[in-house]
Amino acid sequence: MSEARSLYFSLSHAADGLFFQDFEEFTNFVGELKASYYWLENSDVRLNSNTSSLSKAFSDNIVNIFNIIRDSPDDLTELTLLVQRTLFDGRFPLPKAEVFNFIQSVQKDYGPVIAATILSITVDRMNNYNDLESISALVLLNNFKEGVTRRRSRAVAGSLRKYDARFKTLLRTMTSDALRARQSSKISRAKENEKLKKIRQIAVRQMRASSQTRRKEMHAVLEELRKTKEVYQNFMSLKAPVEYWRTKSTSHQAEAQKYKKIIIKYGKWGTSLLVAFLLIIAIISIIVWKMTNEISFNFLFLSIAVLITTVAFWFARIVVKMYLSEHHLSVDAEERAVMITTYLALIEKGSLTAGEKTLILTPLFRPSSDGLIKDDAPADISLGSVLSKYLNK
Repeated sequence: MSEARSLYFSLSHAADGLFFQDFEEFTNFVGELKASYYWLENSDVRLNSNTSSLSKAFSDNIVNIFNIIRDSPDDLTELTLLVQRTLFDGRFPLPKAEVFNFIQSVQKDYGPVIAATILSITVDRMNNYNDLESISALVLLNNFKEGVTRRRSRAVAGSLRKYDARFKTLLRTMTSDALRARQSSKISRAKENEKLKKIRQIAVRQMRASSQTRRKEMHAVLEELRKTKEVYQNFMSLKAPVEYWRTKSTSHQAEAQKYKKIIIKYGKWGTSLLVAFLLIIAIISIIVWKMTNEISFNFLFLSIAVLITTVAFWFARIVVKMYLSEHHLSVDAEERAVMITTYLALIEKGSLTAGEKTLILTPLFRPSSDGLIKDDAPADISLGSVLSKYLNK
């Protein structure tokens, strides 16, 4: 470490990566990162099922980075791997980032467990979403992305308090002016009472308007939270069907590709072998006819050739229909996955009525066909069948 040299670490989820002028700057960065996330060492974080692995991995990687800087600074390969694992390839929020400041504020307001849960969601290390901390973290993270924060609610309340203070000041000023006017101009008591009555009416109207504004703000916040809950519930209910249909589409597509390869190979080698076999049958038939001068053997060889040709074409027909069946099932499964995703997006925008939901869900949850072809029996090539078809023409 005596020779100053720059360091660069590439991260999959960070376009610019990380660049440091020397090891001292890199060491300061690691120390700042450790100090910023000191609360990951909290015992509650260590015991939580969703955050324990993240907390342990972060602490162990930080210790290993310091050990490499101290013992083997020239091992840049191992150091790069440790940095990538520590920062989860760029998904880990770094100091001065907006999401970093949000997580730090959550840690102060709600505690380290919910903050660590949001961090686990950000780096994709969650195990389940069934506990209260996970749901709270999801709501807070969604509100942060949509711009709905506690700061906005506090700002609304603060503005209402300021407005109330200004109104009280105005009321005191008007009252004082009224008293001074009474003393200076000897206004009659009746006029004074009328002025005070108007002041009270104005005060009542202003207080009612302030109360209505506050109720509207609270109603808007509650409505937004309700929509967030509905979108989350629909997402969790449709996540499994989307994964199921995408997996099924991939499986059927793989089967279709397998049958496609069989068709190609069968078309190449099967045709060649069939032509060669027919040539051999023809040659043998000619030789036997010349040797015996009996045409009945030729009919025997012709029957064998027709039988082999029919079986070959029947097998090719079966393979082609199996390919088409698998391809059809793959396309059907992919269409269902796309429909579910589109349905979720429309629900999130709130642009669906109950009737439209029924219209979409009816084809989405129709029974799935097996895709098998039912008419793949081999052709009847008996003499009676052939003569019957010929005579019916």
